[in-house]
Amino acid sequence: MYTVHLRTLRIAPRKVRLVAALIRGMRADEALVSLNMQVTKASVPMKKLLESALANVKDQKGDVSGLRITSVTVGDGPRIKRFQPRAFGRAFLIMHKTCHVTLTLA
Repeated sequence: MYTVHLRTLRIAPRKVRLVAALIRGMRADEALVSLNMQVTKASVPMKKLLESALANVKDQKGDVSGLRITSVTVGDGPRIKRFQPRAFGRAFLIMHKTCHVTLTLA
């Protein structure tokens, strides 16, 4: 089992979970092809994370054939808080959502 993490991704977790659900349980080479065909913004960092995991396995073992994505979990990360000025001297809070992604190969 090989685990890789992606921390503080500046995309909302809800959007990343849609991409994670597509590749969960797939073979690694099939998942790369599937991520190449996706047009969502979240597919690019997920593809980079999978390629990084495969490179780590290749360095450690040398053989990457037959690897499957056993689990992909997407959790909430820290929220980035910004303020937008509003009328009458008020301030409106803007919360940018981030997420943490954990991918496991076996």
